[in-house]
Amino acid sequence: PAGNIHNGSRVIFDPDGHLWVTTGDAGNADLAQQMDSLAGKVLRMTSDGKPALDNPFADEPYPFSLIYTLGHRNPQGLDFHPESGTAFITEHGTDENDEVNVLQPGGNYGWPEFRGQVGEEGYVDPIYTWTPTIAPAGAAFLFGLAPAGLEGTFVFVTLKQSDIRVLVPRDRAFSVVANEEVLFDEQFGRLRAIALGPDGALYVATSNQDGRGSRGSEDDRIIRIEAVD
Repeated sequence: PAGNIHNGSRVIFDPDGHLWVTTGDAGNADLAQQMDSLAGKVLRMTSDGKPALDNPFADEPYPFSLIYTLGHRNPQGLDFHPESGTAFITEHGTDENDEVNVLQPGGNYGWPEFRGQVGEEGYVDPIYTWTPTIAPAGAAFLFGLAPAGLEGTFVFVTLKQSDIRVLVPRDRAFSVVANEEVLFDEQFGRLRAIALGPDGALYVATSNQDGRGSRGSEDDRIIRIEAVD
């Protein structure tokens, strides 16, 4: 379902050719826990829209067999670890606990019952949170051709704070975040999407005409970043 708020949504193919879609709760928090709704979920399917054969809820009637994880409020960023293939998402909290989550098949990420790192049995905690919130959006892993100094990091853009965040892992599997860096703070306004191009540059899309930003004469834009000092 669609709503005035909390529609997600990131659409991306994984390295195995499966199509993933993140959905928000469409402004109705209870839907995120309901298995007869696609709201507040991450969906995983084949390129022709059928459920992936090893989906965790493959026995549910279609289209609910597309569900990979549940209990999400408004996930806006999604990318896959280039070595393990594990999916990572960024997700909006309320006035607290924006999150980065590592997706586990069939995992329940708590919304609306829980936010942040609560250690509650049956729910998956985020690996990193922000309070006050920053509104994280599009995300990307940077391996291989990444700009100097960013190799091996997980980066994402923010709407509320209007910057690029760089998460540096403690280990190569990215099970723990060692530290966080902030780039281009409030230089371009609200940022919605980020991608690593085949030329090794970062491509960032602004979102200043979405009704919440301060629109400039050149908005909206796609910005190309070759290197980071």
